[in-house]
Parts: sequence; C-alpha cells; structure tokens
Amino acid sequence: MIRVAYIGNRDPRSVRCKCAKLLLMATAQAARTHCPKGHPYDSANTCISGGRRHCLACGRARRAAKAPPKPTLIEKLMAKVRVEPSGCWIWTGAKQSGGYGTYAGKLAHRLVYEVLVGPIPRGLLLDHECHNGSGCPGGPSCPHRPCVNPEHLNPTTLVENVMNGQGFGAINARKTECPAGHPYSPDNTWISLAGHRQCRTCNREARRLAQGGDAQ
Repeated sequence: MIRVAYIGNRDPRSVRCKCAKLLLMATAQAARTHCPKGHPYDSANTCISGGRRHCLACGRARRAAKAPPKPTLIEKLMAKVRVEPSGCWIWTGAKQSGGYGTYAGKLAHRLVYEVLVGPIPRGLLLDHECHNGSGCPGGPSCPHRPCVNPEHLNPTTLVENVMNGQGFGAINARKTECPAGHPYSPDNTWISLAGHRQCRTCNREARRLAQGGDAQ
C-alpha cells in the first residue's frame, strides 16, 4: 500500500486522486502517435512545452485562422492609386526621377498592366495614350506619366513611342512640309549624314542664291 504524506492542509485522498488522474492522462497521451487532427507526432511536427507534446501543424493552422487575410498584389497596388475624373489612375506612391511610378523596384504602370491584362510582349514599351494629342510637353513633370490605368496604356515599339511624344524629333518627324511649304515627298526629300530630312527645292534655291542668281 502506497502511503501519501500530507501536503499543507490538503486531504491526502485528493492528492492521490489527482496524481492518479494525471498518471492516466499522461499514459494515454504518450501512447498516441497522432494529434486529434490526425497529424503525426514525429520529430518534425512536435514540440514539448510544459511537459506536453504539441502539434506544430495545428499551431500554424490556429495562428493562420486568427491572422487577417493578406492583401493581394493588385490590392496593394490600387491602395496607391488615385482615380481622376479624366480616367487616369494616378500613382501616389514612390516615383523615379523621370516621373514614372515605381513599386518593389519595378515601374508601376508596367506592373499594373501585367497583373490586370497580361505579359507585355518582349521588346515593347507601354505608350501612355492619355498623353498623346494632349498638347502636354512631356518630361518628368508630365501629369500623364504617373498614370497606371491599363486602358490608357498601349504596347508599342520604341520608335512608335517616340513618334507619339512631344519631343523636338517627334514633332519634326510628323511634319509633312518644310518651313517653306514644300512637301516632304520621296522625290523632294533627301536624308543628310546627320539623319535629318532636307528639302531638295530649298537646297536648289539656296545654291542658286549662293551663285548670285535670283530666287524664284
């Protein structure tokens, strides 16, 4: 017969029952090979805390259920967008020196386009159609460069993108006549070594004047 000593003022019978109950519980727990959810009690999925085994998979599931859902990439991007009455989605996040928005080291307008539309064909740029024909001079202060609305973006080649701009070269390239009004037709145009268009009629008149002739 096991004799149990008094502990303080507690009844030894209550101590005996508690010990027996704990012993039975510990024995049953030790015999289990899986947690109540069916996860194995192996070395990779078990930790010991307070002398008890704990299932790591169940712990991760409980923490995931309590944690708020993580926002998707498009939700993160749209949180940095301000929609204008013109339809432009203005990027309010970080911007590079050229005026384009950036996110996680990438151009924001390209990232939004790839998420909502799809991959950009290799070698093509995204042309801001909201800028074309607006009369905006362009440059880093251009109000259209921060726009990330995929409906305002059109994949184009570098040459097409430059031609649609408001740069000096693009404006000259769109001209169909020289300053004197002569057409830039194949018969009346030649390309200089510097790559500039030259009017044959104007050149002939310039040579005539240089030789002392009368301009016609």
